[in-house]
Amino acid sequence: MPSSPYARLLIAKNGGLAAAGSIQVAPGDSLVLSSEDFATVKAWTFSIYEYPDGFTEPSGWDTDDSDVFFFSGTYTTPAVTIPSTAPMWGKFLCRLEVNGMVPGALGDDHLPFMRDESTGFHLPAPNGVNDFAFLETLQFDAVRQSIGPQKANLRLLARKHPGGSFGAFLANADATIQYGDGSIRVMRPATLGANRYVTLGTTGAELGKIIEIWRLGVENFTLAIINGGAGAGTKHTFAALTPQVASFRHDGTNWQLHELWDIV
Repeated sequence: MPSSPYARLLIAKNGGLAAAGSIQVAPGDSLVLSSEDFATVKAWTFSIYEYPDGFTEPSGWDTDDSDVFFFSGTYTTPAVTIPSTAPMWGKFLCRLEVNGMVPGALGDDHLPFMRDESTGFHLPAPNGVNDFAFLETLQFDAVRQSIGPQKANLRLLARKHPGGSFGAFLANADATIQYGDGSIRVMRPATLGANRYVTLGTTGAELGKIIEIWRLGVENFTLAIINGGAGAGTKHTFAALTPQVASFRHDGTNWQLHELWDIV
């Protein structure tokens, strides 16, 4: 334990005990951020400096010029409510700074103990995918840092596609792809240069087979996915400027849209 005064940020969920580290939340949860050291600290500034798109300033907080939400005044914050209506998920990074980052008689060696960024909270995606957070370090995996959650993502992907395999990257061209050439196909950022389409072919297609397409870029072009089966038809169109993942399941005759989620 460092000498007082020091910064250690805690989060209490729905009136429960305050804790540090990685806090998992759910839509509608109410969170109160607080300082463990409230006896010797004279001033507190709490910040939420990284958060999913669409999250807005909590009631009673303020926003600085860098779109960081902050609260100063007491050692506990107004409640932060996790939205229950928007399809939001992801990671939130928090910071506590005490006494204006002025160490006083303890000297500059004490400065690192006057800021704490080791606690954050996260709202999992409905399908279990882990988010990336800008400036993430040890908040959600104290050993492997941000690599740990991404390793979990890859294992989730493998479980969803037993026996599946990665195929060649999709190019900036209209194409027909076959299940046997790879059931997971990725279009990398900065690939699309025009509106394109990909046809899901029937070679190797059987009842229950799944092809998953990851469109990672935000180019101002669309990518249409066409059923190559007897029923034909466009099964999904990746909108311009929107990274998404879509999976398509074969019903024995045609490819059908199976799952869809945004990458945020």
